[in-house]
Amino acid sequence: MRKPTRRPPLDRLHEHTQTKRTTKRTTAHSPSLSEPSAGETAARAADYPIGHFGPEHGLTPAQAWEAQQLFNRANRRRPLRGPGAQARAALRMAGIIAAVKSGRVGNRAWGRRMHGKRGGQVMARQARHHLRAIAPLGSQAAAVKRQEKKARQETHDALPRLGERAGAMPWTGETGVSWPEEWQEWRE
Repeated sequence: MRKPTRRPPLDRLHEHTQTKRTTKRTTAHSPSLSEPSAGETAARAADYPIGHFGPEHGLTPAQAWEAQQLFNRANRRRPLRGPGAQARAALRMAGIIAAVKSGRVGNRAWGRRMHGKRGGQVMARQARHHLRAIAPLGSQAAAVKRQEKKARQETHDALPRLGERAGAMPWTGETGVSWPEEWQEWRE
């Protein structure tokens, strides 16, 4: 009886990988909750406005129209040019889809919450007039702080030395500290 020969592990791994890739390509993925199924997409494709956004993005016709308007406005205000323009356009579309789906378009509360999340640069970018108005106040406060520190230092320098504060009598060399009786014996 012959013992079956086993193929090398690397060949088995390669075969397994190819099998997984083939099944992924051939089987259709099930739509998520935000995506319509394939049947719904084909039936409703006529309801959507002509543009970049449609049922394949999981948007309703009204959302697709709003997303197209936002995309057009963004392209008018900040056109994408250069070698990476296609990739940046795809990122722009993805951001617009995410904003429309989550209801952040026109949401002032969300915008105000995000206003302060730019790494500390919000005031420099948005409110230079405010920074210019309060800048003198900062320099005045720093000057007051320096004067207070200087006054503390002068007061500290004017205080008597450590020995003088403890009650030393410099002419006798005694400290003026009274020792308890049991310490007197130990001291001698």
